[in-house]
Amino acid sequence: MLGTHVQPFEISDLQKAASSKRLGLATPFREFSGAFLTGEGAPGSAIIDFYSVPDRTTGHAFGEMNHVGMPRIGVFVRDLAGLHRSASLAGYAFLSEPVGLVLPGAGEVSYAVCRGPEGICVALIERRGSGPSGPAMMQGVFDINVNCSSLERSLAFYRDVLGMSVTERFELHGQAELGRALALGPAVAGRGCLLEGARHSAGATCLSLIEWARPAPIGTHYVGSDAFFHVGIVRVALEVDDMDDMYQRVKACGVQFPCPPEASHVIGLGEIKTAHFRDPDGVLLELVSMPRKAAPGTH
Repeated sequence: MLGTHVQPFEISDLQKAASSKRLGLATPFREFSGAFLTGEGAPGSAIIDFYSVPDRTTGHAFGEMNHVGMPRIGVFVRDLAGLHRSASLAGYAFLSEPVGLVLPGAGEVSYAVCRGPEGICVALIERRGSGPSGPAMMQGVFDINVNCSSLERSLAFYRDVLGMSVTERFELHGQAELGRALALGPAVAGRGCLLEGARHSAGATCLSLIEWARPAPIGTHYVGSDAFFHVGIVRVALEVDDMDDMYQRVKACGVQFPCPPEASHVIGLGEIKTAHFRDPDGVLLELVSMPRKAAPGTH
């Protein structure tokens, strides 16, 4: 529906066992398959990975947009009206009709939240002036929403421990259209900030931390040994240049990891190094170092 580029991937039995160890699982999963999805947009836009673990999948995606954790992601699209029509005809539900609002970090936009397969919520965002020039499709990931129980506590973690930078702070008061779009009612209130990584560039994905005041935040992020297999938006992977240095710095701040970083080969991607941990509200995070690309003229 979104016109994304798809790259399937799979991992070997040996890597299934290694991945289970990194996640702190008592027993390894038996089946695992997935795909990376990207839009047509700018370098630095996040990659969405969908995966299926038939023998372990559990639970339901968050239904409320004020739920602590990651209830939605926001993607830039072209021709929101066309996407709204086609998605509605295909049987997908929206929290509201598209609305016009001023979105922190994006300016004036048309905005609508769609419940995709498994009930996962995706905010479709069309920037003012982008217009339906071409087929309706996803252009890139704008933000990953992380709802927190304490903005200052989470901000200190993402900024001071992980080294992210604040690009904008915002207040959410009296924004009736946003409340309608998120099915939270017209009298929403809260505060938040946008965060970026060290290599942020124009069009790159940001992290939006939000502490809701009205309605108050509810629930907790996916917890327990099966959290990785929960239906919904389970984790955020943060790319780092020096895995060992970042791991030691984060660990020195008191963050606990199930095990040290380990390398694995993902078919369709190459050798990567990962380490998993949680933020103050239990949101699952992953440090990942990607395969280094050879410089031009080298082998």
